[in-house]
Amino acid sequence: QRLDYPLYLIRRNPLTLFGLAVVLLFVLVGAIAPWIATHDPKATLPIHALEPPSSRFLFGTDQYGRDVFSRVVYACRMDLFIALTSVGLAFLIGTSIGAISGYYGGLLDVFSMRVIEVLMAFPPFILAMGMAAALGVGTANIIYVVALIQIPIYVRLARAEILSAKERPYAEAARCVGNPGPVIIFSHLLPNCLPPLLVQVALNMSWAILNAAGLSFIALGVRPPTPEWGSMINEGMGFMMAGKWWLFAFPGAAIFVTILAFNLLADGLRDIFDPRLRW
Repeated sequence: QRLDYPLYLIRRNPLTLFGLAVVLLFVLVGAIAPWIATHDPKATLPIHALEPPSSRFLFGTDQYGRDVFSRVVYACRMDLFIALTSVGLAFLIGTSIGAISGYYGGLLDVFSMRVIEVLMAFPPFILAMGMAAALGVGTANIIYVVALIQIPIYVRLARAEILSAKERPYAEAARCVGNPGPVIIFSHLLPNCLPPLLVQVALNMSWAILNAAGLSFIALGVRPPTPEWGSMINEGMGFMMAGKWWLFAFPGAAIFVTILAFNLLADGLRDIFDPRLRW
């Protein structure tokens, strides 16, 4: 195997490099939003309401006179925070449940799989809508909702990987020297099962952003006037027939580019981690 194999794959597939660059760019934009935003994202200037893009308002203004560019920039921070937090929570909970269930098996495995199958019987976004309506709008609630609908993915994936890994020689050696089950699971098995889980994390980041934007679009997500891409599109749709295209075009483009970047990054990670592609 080539020592520079990951770099070789990235050079061979420039789309992966593009996805990584865009993801890092959006993370940077979210981190330094207060320094690159040209206006207060919540400040209303009725005298400048519904102005088209110009040198003063780069992405125009909305019906309240708020600067769309500043709101898109701050919404980048909000959406990435929701995605990262919800995916991280789903990864920790789902991977732990799947690993323990797959290693010990028995009634624990049967019970956990039946619960997961019940959750997966519902369309994810429909389940998210129901839970968001029950919990109420708010950033914390949307994180819990998006995390819950992703937990079954990690449970099933981690369980499948552990079922295979626990029969390998290094797992048998770890058991022979007297290591307890939790040590074998989290110190020996899971580290060797991480590659497919990390690919799934990259994919789920795009799904989390899409779900968060979708819930905010139907007024079940982030509370206005907090900037969020989905709620911005919802506000702009009412002015579509009036030709105020900038109200929904810029936040929509931000969602599209971010989701595309995470999917390209996930595809590149799959190429790097897939042993069938290694030299």
